[in-house]
Amino acid sequence: MQKRTLGKDLTVSAIGLGCMGMTHAYGAPSDERDMLRLISQAVDLGCTLFDTAECYTGTNPDGSTLYLTKYNNYTIMDGLLMLLADDNFNQDNVEVNSNVGSLQNRGVDITLGIDLLRTNNAFLHFNTTFNYNQQKITELFQGRSEWTIANTGITYVVGKPVSFYYPLYAGIDPEDGKMMWYLPGEDTNTPCTTNGTTKTFDADALLQSTGKSRYAPINGGFSFSGGLKGLSFQMDWAYVLGKTLISNDGYFYGNPANFSTMNTHKAMSDFWTPSNRDAKYPNWGDGAVMQFDSHLLEDASFLRLKNLQVAYSLPKAILGFQNVVKDFKITFTGRNLLTFTNYSGIDPEINSNLSYGVAGQSKQLLGGVEITF
Repeated sequence: MQKRTLGKDLTVSAIGLGCMGMTHAYGAPSDERDMLRLISQAVDLGCTLFDTAECYTGTNPDGSTLYLTKYNNYTIMDGLLMLLADDNFNQDNVEVNSNVGSLQNRGVDITLGIDLLRTNNAFLHFNTTFNYNQQKITELFQGRSEWTIANTGITYVVGKPVSFYYPLYAGIDPEDGKMMWYLPGEDTNTPCTTNGTTKTFDADALLQSTGKSRYAPINGGFSFSGGLKGLSFQMDWAYVLGKTLISNDGYFYGNPANFSTMNTHKAMSDFWTPSNRDAKYPNWGDGAVMQFDSHLLEDASFLRLKNLQVAYSLPKAILGFQNVVKDFKITFTGRNLLTFTNYSGIDPEINSNLSYGVAGQSKQLLGGVEITF
């Protein structure tokens, strides 16, 4: 079996095995024993590259979640095949049961609540939470100083937070409309934009730190609650600052030359021509294809109204003519009604390194009546 090197020093087989169809996506889940036998045959043939993910799970006939749970001495957890491609991979009785590494999270959490107003007939309360987290990887497996997860844009480097690593996009050359990328410096763990540019795309050779962390350092929220006689309300906001997402959707709707049968974003109309030299995008007429590079990284910081509840209870005087209904309350609930963000995708709140075909948080409106007898 021929081998290929991923990143700097991870050697795997040139032919890999795709595992998604084992548990879902392509019809009913396959028999677990058959799939374990297939994985065993792949290993015997020298395959050390398995394409899998945490979401590759299926459903058993009883409705429970299906996972491939054990392959000899190699553990598969939540659909993630934990096999390390090294020189001992195909030896008998080899067991890999160590963590990928360890990391440190240090920060501060603040919670504050205060009554802004409180009288016999009215009240207004404010509450807020704030979290700042500083992340640092302290150790990686096999004594490595860094580790890049192929096809994710994610790299682990000892002493730094989990970060996005991509070729740094340098824009369009106004002279010919061709795309450019910054050449990395000697230290690829520091973004470099002073070493010149190239118009030849090579994902491995151009890989360097983007300076953007996978996880946002600041998270928090605040809420207001109040009431005036029979009227009451609750309003909850959430925010995330410093969050970055890979717009995987943008790769498809932002590549008209490569995906001509798909919908194209209207921004793609700003492409280079001799009369439009300051365009944002290259000359599509030349067959230009946007690459997986830093142009897909977007600021996904957001402020969102997560919950709004309003209620009104009819005065007792209105109900005084009868003895059956003790309380009559009208309620309204709204969820995710407002979102403020610069992110171009559907939803900046998803917990992932990228967004691709995710519908996101839905906007919900609920009304109701509560009657107490």
